[in-house]
Amino acid sequence: KLVPLLFQFFELQHRNNNIHNVRLVRMIVESSEVEPEEVYNLGLVAKLNAVLAYAYENLVDSFYEPCLDIVSTALFKTSESLKSSPRKDDILARNAGFTEGLEVYVSLLDHLDAAVTEKSASTLQLCAQMYDGVCDTLTTMRLRGDGPATSLEMLTKVLTGAEPTTSQTTQRRVLKVLWRVMSSKPTRSARVKACVPLWTAVRDLSKSRSRDLAQLADALLTV
Repeated sequence: KLVPLLFQFFELQHRNNNIHNVRLVRMIVESSEVEPEEVYNLGLVAKLNAVLAYAYENLVDSFYEPCLDIVSTALFKTSESLKSSPRKDDILARNAGFTEGLEVYVSLLDHLDAAVTEKSASTLQLCAQMYDGVCDTLTTMRLRGDGPATSLEMLTKVLTGAEPTTSQTTQRRVLKVLWRVMSSKPTRSARVKACVPLWTAVRDLSKSRSRDLAQLADALLTV
């Protein structure tokens, strides 16, 4: 079969692990003709985590979009299947490994390519929706590298539009992440509000000319 062969290539040390194969894996994950069980049994989560971590550490920018697409597609399909499946715990468990890439998803929020930031924000939003532990981590996580030192500082950078390439789509998704973080546990809400620059950015966005941004930010102010 072609699918198992392509997943054999989807390894850091394999000579055929290139951008073309990553895109083919993305097509497989997106396809309605391939059963989700098959790609998970072929090691989708662990392989993706390894490839994306390597790409981030070595600045292989071309891998970001297809890798983030793979994660967000898998998580979106999971969120849809949770609505009708009686095996919710099993479905969540097989995707939980994707949360290991949380630091990468957050760190890519200020990437200079708007498409990368939007996809990263989408992935982060899906993780926060499905895994409560992600919401806890987002209020305390420290980031490596030369950028913002913490996840809350990164969210502040996005909401203030410090990078000219930051789109309103990314900002909307980050506001939705904050809503999930704050609305489900008072202690997390308190941590977010204690980050004065972040909370100031939310207040400023509540006065935005963008109706969607203003409504989302205004809703946060009531939490």
